[in-house]
This record gives sequence, structure tokens and C-alpha cells, in this order.
Amino acid sequence: MAHCFADLRVAAHVQPNHQNPLRRPVLHGLRRSRVDPKTLRGQLEQRKIRFVPHQSEYCWAYQLIARGARVISNLEAYGMVLLPEFRDWALPDLRDAIDREFFILSEAHYQRYIAPGFLKDAFGA
Repeated sequence: MAHCFADLRVAAHVQPNHQNPLRRPVLHGLRRSRVDPKTLRGQLEQRKIRFVPHQSEYCWAYQLIARGARVISNLEAYGMVLLPEFRDWALPDLRDAIDREFFILSEAHYQRYIAPGFLKDAFGA
């Protein structure tokens, strides 16, 4: 996915789930996880996983999870340590949850900032 969560800046603004205030949104959780950029970069290069060098290491982490979710068994070997509440998740489930949250955030951004411009152009409002 090319978006890399808009460099995960949106994750900093995601509020906890009101039905379960102890559950952090997955994007927020990934952003707060520990990542060793040198180890992660080395693993990405060794495994020939594409990433954008000037992006945040959290974008690299997503690329790793997106491309290797079904085959990675130990994220620490890749320089990543997830927050405790996400450590028991299967990586494909984590990847899917990240994608769902990003879609919801993207849709909200579109509705708030992009769609009104289209309506104004179309109807002169």
C-alpha cells in the first residue's frame, strides 16, 4: 500500500475506542511500538521488500507486515516490538486491522476535505 498512513501522522490523532477505552486503535498502537530502524532496514533490504528510504521507519514496519504477515513468526528479529495488547495478534489480522482503520480515516478525510470541493465545483455552492 503506497499511502503508508500518510506517514502515520493521522495515527497520532486517533482517539481510543469509547466502548473499550483500554483498547488503542491499531494505527496508534503501531506508531507507539518500538522499531529499530537499522535492523528493520537491513531485513527489508535482505528480503528485497520495497520501501521508501525517506519515509518513517513505521512506514517500513507496515511494508514488512503487509508483505510478510503470513511468513514472519518473530517480529523482534526484524527490529520490531509491538505494544503488549497487540503481541498476541496474528500478523495477517494485524495487517487487516491496520488497513481497515486506514480506510476509515481516509474516508473521513475525503468526506471532510475533498468531497465538499467537488460539490462546490459541480453546483457552484
